[in-house]
Amino acid sequence: MKRAILRCLACFILGALAGATALSLKLGREIERLTYKTRLQQDELAGATRELNRLKASLEARRKRRVRNIDAKIVLNGNLTEIEKRGIEIELEKEIEKRLSVLLERELSTLNYWLIPGMMNDRVIQVDGRDFELHVDTVVVAETLGVVVRARPRKAPPAPVP
Repeated sequence: MKRAILRCLACFILGALAGATALSLKLGREIERLTYKTRLQQDELAGATRELNRLKASLEARRKRRVRNIDAKIVLNGNLTEIEKRGIEIELEKEIEKRLSVLLERELSTLNYWLIPGMMNDRVIQVDGRDFELHVDTVVVAETLGVVVRARPRKAPPAPVP
């Protein structure tokens, strides 16, 4: 009977050791699979982090875009000689750039481009004793703010009758 108990005990211990070994092998494979999966996800996360940082830098650069220059082009209507036209164009360009200078160094994302034509439309500027009425044709909002303005001589108002 003692021998039968020892044999049963030995079989039980052998079974427990065999089960523990099988369980170790199964868990070892599972741990290896999870470790490999974790490495893949860490590599994926590192790539996503690099992409996120690149996009943040790009967004920051885009946000910091500002109006650096103003480029005004004048289209003159009226009967003027080429010399008169060129002189008047230069003076009008200076005046328009002066009026739009408040927009310099403004961030493009905060610039309300709808208001720019209102700064110039139906304004009268005097050059060489002549009055010119302005009308904005085109506005290009970029680091160089471009405006195309049509200017036409304004007829002098009739003199008051004494």
